[in-house]
Amino acid sequence: MLSDFVASWEIFYTSYLAGLFIALALSLPGIIVIARDQIFIGAATAQASMLGVTLAMFIGGAAVASLPQTWATQPIVERKAEPRLEGDDALDAFMREEGIREEPKVHTHPRPLEAYYWHERLRLALNTDGFRSLLGASMAVLAALLTARRRGQEALTGWVFLVGASGSVLAASHSAHGLEEVHRLVSSSLIGATDLDVATFAALAAGSVMATLALGRRLLFATIDPWTAQAAGLRVGLLAALINVWLGLGLGLAIKTSGMLFSFGALVLPALIARTFCREVRQMALWVPLIAAGGALVAFFLAHALNYPPGQVAVALWCLLLALAAPASRLKAR
Repeated sequence: MLSDFVASWEIFYTSYLAGLFIALALSLPGIIVIARDQIFIGAATAQASMLGVTLAMFIGGAAVASLPQTWATQPIVERKAEPRLEGDDALDAFMREEGIREEPKVHTHPRPLEAYYWHERLRLALNTDGFRSLLGASMAVLAALLTARRRGQEALTGWVFLVGASGSVLAASHSAHGLEEVHRLVSSSLIGATDLDVATFAALAAGSVMATLALGRRLLFATIDPWTAQAAGLRVGLLAALINVWLGLGLGLAIKTSGMLFSFGALVLPALIARTFCREVRQMALWVPLIAAGGALVAFFLAHALNYPPGQVAVALWCLLLALAAPASRLKAR
């Protein structure tokens, strides 16, 4: 069984590696989300990212529909002088009057080749995965910045979540495969990840680790006790903005590859598991990446052995660990 899983890496290595790096990249900002008790903000941000992806699909489809068909199909007709025999003009006139021969159709306006070229370049650019990921990440960052530390935060967060949920379905409802894509984004599917996805999330995971090492104490201080941190001279507003951009960027890029379920699960579940047995937030920074990466790797093995989708198995495994860790920590406290 283990040998079969190792052999499957040759085919599914991009899916496995992308899932591992996404889990690492999202689990570290998840510590801040759990410390601030803002789990619902993570769900709203993920939903806003899904809205961005479906909007990108809608824009790409609109670009295809706006292309005039005559640009691609209309030929350029050039009338060439042909030798004529005596009596041809009278015969042609007679045949046209009797309806035997139609008037020649000559296109007086040739195809606008330059306009067609740039329109085609734009159409191709708007129908790439890169554009969808970019718009998804932009919407996620915007949602994270909107919902952070505002009055009426729960109401605004709920509004963002509902706008993202309804808007993503509406944006994709008239697309040929739009609703299938919405279903894939909601249910999660790591199958189909590319080498570029692996490189992107490896860089994102490395950035998360370096940010934790460089700014971890200040971020936690500003998160747990912002008033004292501000009095101590820390720029709490700037640190909060960096946290929100970090969260939005990670979720926004991950949604297109792994879907909402796996991305949101990787954000909050490893941190929730670690919180059950860690007394300090600093200890969570050591345990959370291990729980995220280790749980994902075990889940991928189980998914391959039992022939289940890997993203859902990973989330179910993290949920099971949380269900076991919570009562165990309470028994230990007694």
